[in-house]
Amino acid sequence: LGVSMEPTSARAHAENIIGRVRALAIHHPRSRTGRWLTISAGVVTASAPRTQSCEALLEAAQRALTAAKGQGGNVVVEGSLE
Repeated sequence: LGVSMEPTSARAHAENIIGRVRALAIHHPRSRTGRWLTISAGVVTASAPRTQSCEALLEAAQRALTAAKGQGGNVVVEGSLE
């Protein structure tokens, strides 16, 4: 969860975190999708004045995260409030 980030900064931040986890090369022997631990990220931003509820923002981020996992994980997906 980031606060006061532009969309490009939010995506870059999420990609940075994914890259750092990848660089740790943590072995994941129980994974059905790969040998190494990976993470996925869903990114959604809203501008002030905020007309959407916090719940709507979190739901949109959850949809984006689910989409990232659906693409095989280890990626960032940008969502929208629409």
